[in-house]
Amino acid sequence: MHQYRPARVAASLPVELYTVPFLPPFRMRIENISTGGMFIRTSIGFHVGEILMAKTWLPNMDKPGLFISRVARSFMPGQDVLDEYSGLGLQFLHGNKWQRQKLAEFIRSQNTPESDSDAPSESRPVHHSQPLTDDASSGSLG
Repeated sequence: MHQYRPARVAASLPVELYTVPFLPPFRMRIENISTGGMFIRTSIGFHVGEILMAKTWLPNMDKPGLFISRVARSFMPGQDVLDEYSGLGLQFLHGNKWQRQKLAEFIRSQNTPESDSDAPSESRPVHHSQPLTDDASSGSLG
């Protein structure tokens, strides 16, 4: 069965992950991003299924975007993955129309998608994700 997987592009962008409102965020960098989610290289572990708020600055946004995300994959050192491949696969759950549009524009502006095939890469972890859906509000989250 063919599973939908949006094209991902390599990106080295700052991201802040919030686990609980009003607590300081974890500051990290995005490794790759798609309209369905992102992969962050880190050795900080989160539980699969955990809900996080990801705040990121795309070059085409005049303010940061806030994406409600779910930890879809967690590749931590010592869990049959080399340190260089450790990280988090986040699936975007909610985002407003403006954020989705800006994210899609950014991805289209990148010349070379990181993966156009359905075959998993031998050199990096893969996360599967679904497209963003509208949240209840019509305004910007950020």
